[in-house]
Amino acid sequence: MQSTEESRLYSEKALELVWNNLPDVVHKGDKMAHLKLAIGANLAGRAINIAKTTAPHALAYGFTKYAGLPHGHAVAMTLPYFFKTNSHFNEENCNDQRGISYIEDIFKRLTIILKTNNFELTLINYFKNIDLDIDIGKLNLTKELVCKIVENLNSQRLANNPLKVVKINLIKFLLNF
Repeated sequence: MQSTEESRLYSEKALELVWNNLPDVVHKGDKMAHLKLAIGANLAGRAINIAKTTAPHALAYGFTKYAGLPHGHAVAMTLPYFFKTNSHFNEENCNDQRGISYIEDIFKRLTIILKTNNFELTLINYFKNIDLDIDIGKLNLTKELVCKIVENLNSQRLANNPLKVVKINLIKFLLNF
C-alpha cells in the first residue's frame, strides 16, 4: 500500500465532506453542500495522487469499459463488498507491509467518520438514500463477461488493496447476484 499520513488526512477529510454533504446536494441542491462536495472531491484527488486507488477501482474499470457504467457508479457498486471483505483481515491475508495493526487503525478511524462498524450495510443504505442503484444483479453479467472483467483487472490497484484479493472470489461475488 502506498498511503501516507498525508494521504490519510486528505482521505479522511474528503470522506467526511462527501459523506455529510452528498445527500443535501442530491435531494436539496444545497449550494453550500455543493461547495463542500467540491472541496471533498479535490481532497480525494490529492489523496489518490499520493496513495493511488485500490481494488474497488480496479474492478470498476471493467464495469466502465465493458458494461458502460460511469466510473464513480461502478466504484459505488463494489464498495460494500470490499468493505465487508477488507474488514476480515488477519496475518495471512494482509497485503500491507505495515501489518494488521495499521489496517485496524484505518478501520477505527473509518468507524468514527462513518459512525458505524457495519460498513457494508451503512454503504448500502447511504446509496439508497441518494437514489443510487448499486444492484450488480441488474447488470445481467454473463459468466464470460465477469471472467473478462476479472482477468483484465489492474494488478497495481489490486496490489494496493489492504488485503490480498483472490480473483476467484471476485468471480463468485459477481455471479451470485
